[in-house]
Amino acid sequence: MRHRTFLLCLAVLCFLFFLLGNAGLAITDPVESNYALTAKEMVASGDWLSPQIYGIYWYDKPIFIYWMLCLSYSAFGFTDFAARLPGAFFSTVSVLLAAWYMLRRTQRLLAAALLAAMTTTSLEVWAIGHSVITDQMLFFFTSATMFFTYIGLTEKKPAYIRGAYVMAALAVLTKGPVGIVLPGIFFLIFIAIRRNTTYAKRLFPLGGILLFFAIC
Repeated sequence: MRHRTFLLCLAVLCFLFFLLGNAGLAITDPVESNYALTAKEMVASGDWLSPQIYGIYWYDKPIFIYWMLCLSYSAFGFTDFAARLPGAFFSTVSVLLAAWYMLRRTQRLLAAALLAAMTTTSLEVWAIGHSVITDQMLFFFTSATMFFTYIGLTEKKPAYIRGAYVMAALAVLTKGPVGIVLPGIFFLIFIAIRRNTTYAKRLFPLGGILLFFAIC
């Protein structure tokens, strides 16, 4: 209960911190406006499956960021605040994920609080959390993929491996193949260094692979 209270308070404080100034930041060209305008046209047209801008369908980027923007626009209207809300949300859950992992590893609230403070006040995290780009979402899903995979491999918990495949699939929907290739290469190297064939078997569960392809 103590840990849950800590994480809840951390979530509220981080979210307010990442929301600070969002409403006053205008959307910039060329990257932010592409995402913001595409999602706006998706909401206006009622077609949430096919990204379009200026009436032209285009598939340069995966769909996830557009869905987040569409949800935000539907709730708060076509505003700069709504466009930047997904970034603030995913910055917050990224900090929570890091704090949760530290608590799980150490059971020390102080260590988790310090890691959360370091992450939250990082200039890059703050800037990306206020931006209309895919990077903060990718950061969260990739971090979750790495944490869950490590727990699943080292603690023999297949549910975490399956969860890692779900997070990797969402990373692919956010940024493309890098969402599975980057953590995949890392863990293949990790397993090779450890020379642990058991880890290699745990890394490729059929259930996780099926979940990955179903989501993608």
